[in-house]
Amino acid sequence: MSTNATSTVPVALPSVSSLDKTFGSVLIATFIRLILYGLTVHQTLTYYRVYTEDSFLLKLTVLCLALLDAGNAVVTMHAYYHYLVTNYFNPSALLGGVW
Repeated sequence: MSTNATSTVPVALPSVSSLDKTFGSVLIATFIRLILYGLTVHQTLTYYRVYTEDSFLLKLTVLCLALLDAGNAVVTMHAYYHYLVTNYFNPSALLGGVW
């Protein structure tokens, strides 16, 4: 009687270093940054309500800074969603950029 059974050798998964000290701290900093972004939005809206007599150039500067801050918040949230949700437990995704 001949058996043609192949032995199954367990395949070792690649070791993944803990992301607690890298992405964990940056994620907490992003949460704090988004709280401060909310305060910035509140201050921007208050500025436009209170200082109606300021020059157009100053109002345009405040608007541009608010839009840049909003863009920064969106890009930051997108990057961390890409790394921490979409590519969860995919260490090879850490080697490249988001875009």
